[in-house]
Amino acid sequence: MLKISIFLTVLVAFVATSRIVLDKTRSLGFQSVQQHADDPNPNGPSTSESSEEHETEEIKEEEYKEEEEEAGGEKEEEELEEEIEDDDEIEKVSLLESIDDVTKEFRNIRTNAEESTEEVETFQHAPSLKRSISRLDDMIYRANPELQEMLKRTLEDTDMIDGDIKLDEESAAELVRFYEENPQYLSLNLNGTRGMPQNDLGKRKIVQSSRSKWNLPIKYTIKDSKSRAVIKNAIRIWQEETCIRFQERTSVTPPGIIFRGDSAGCWSYIGKRASATNIINLGNGCQNMGIALHEIGHALGFYHEQARPDRDEYVTILSQNINPDKLRNFLIKPSSKTYSTLYDYGSIMHYRDDAFAKSSGLKTIKAKQPDFERTMGQRTALSFYDVKAMNYYYCQNKCTGGLSSSKCRNGGYKDPNNCNKCKCPEGYYGTSCVAVGPSRPLSTSCGQRYLSALKNYESLRSPGYTCDGYTTEAECSWRIRAPAGKRVRLYFRGTFDIACTKRCLDFVEVRLSRFAATGPRFCCSNRPIKFFTSTGSTMLVLFRTYSGLKKKGFEARYRYV
Repeated sequence: MLKISIFLTVLVAFVATSRIVLDKTRSLGFQSVQQHADDPNPNGPSTSESSEEHETEEIKEEEYKEEEEEAGGEKEEEELEEEIEDDDEIEKVSLLESIDDVTKEFRNIRTNAEESTEEVETFQHAPSLKRSISRLDDMIYRANPELQEMLKRTLEDTDMIDGDIKLDEESAAELVRFYEENPQYLSLNLNGTRGMPQNDLGKRKIVQSSRSKWNLPIKYTIKDSKSRAVIKNAIRIWQEETCIRFQERTSVTPPGIIFRGDSAGCWSYIGKRASATNIINLGNGCQNMGIALHEIGHALGFYHEQARPDRDEYVTILSQNINPDKLRNFLIKPSSKTYSTLYDYGSIMHYRDDAFAKSSGLKTIKAKQPDFERTMGQRTALSFYDVKAMNYYYCQNKCTGGLSSSKCRNGGYKDPNNCNKCKCPEGYYGTSCVAVGPSRPLSTSCGQRYLSALKNYESLRSPGYTCDGYTTEAECSWRIRAPAGKRVRLYFRGTFDIACTKRCLDFVEVRLSRFAATGPRFCCSNRPIKFFTSTGSTMLVLFRTYSGLKKKGFEARYRYV
């Protein structure tokens, strides 16, 4: 354990070099996310604020025109103005609720993320690793006292990285080699001030190493009876979505997976371990479907989504808000590949926006597209890109010519479990991924799935909006199409009431162009006051409810522009 501690201590110490960059950035006026929230621009309205005000005025104008055209219609512009005036009060209530949610969640995270005290294989007899650590030690102790101080604060982390990924000897050695050869990754954009060279090979999601890739079927055993049902369901989902197959045994020898829950925290090793079994631990508070899917994802080879080298195009890491001992969790990870999947805010492998915050209420990850703030960190289901990356990694040889197919539209590909079918993004199905749906179990209540955008505004409402509200486990999908050469414009109006949970278990999602990627998601009572305009002639709107709570829902208006 001592060597592991030394190794990981060294890695985190290098993260401290980012503080130098951070200090320089702060001197240029960089502020914390809390300062931005309290006073975005003390000298006047920002460009985004002006744009937002202009957008709000446009919504008012559009609504006013509608009311003029609708004889006897209510004055929606006046209602919207009143609602906008009430926004401050709504935000105060929402803020109090959010703070309470964050506080509870943060306590759970601190409890569940306790580092395991289990003894794992040490690598005292790995000469190459010893030499690597020695070289890094020399570099560290030639650095300033501030870096050395960080060493003391990171000893507790032993052999854990990213909060839930365990290292074995080979993985640790690989990381040492990678960071020696690519020291820029140790201080990479922790405060969003540096860019990365961008190319397809650099945009990585899944570990790319023959030693880490499993031979199928994967043998496993379950040692924790409390988690058995959850684990079996999570395995079933991975098997249904991919060609990966698992085989349960009463006991396993390497390589294999042991599921257990006899130590604290939720964690797994990354990929297959060549000379030892892979442990997936689901401690107290970790026995739910989303976490089980997430940890199995690590065991199959996934790093966290925000560890991709292209992540700085999409998110800003707010290092000043991160617990200093956890800065290592936000480093870019090596030797991985995405198989042409775009960055996915909705990946089950993505951190929440407040992961490892040094105090409750602070954000540690900020989406560069603000509408995606509520999309990050979901633990409800595998995203389309999660499944696609895994299938392209393990299942290319299942179909003649590979999985790519021109007949599968909207980002779809051949289903490795049935090569005559297409694997379609959420919201689409059919032989070529152009049919919309299915909408279950409220197929009737969801209403028409194919909508045409006309010159005047039409309404789209969630099931039960005008009655008793929506029912749990609704899966509604609507495709809105404008005439050729036109685009779809949509905005939300009236009461916006969707169950408010930290991970947005109930949500309405708007996809404007990338129909295979997760789109912006919205929940709670904070109605988005803006227009959504499709990139092309089609827009996809999804409504999902998994919380078990019953709320009123939403109403949207749409037309072509």
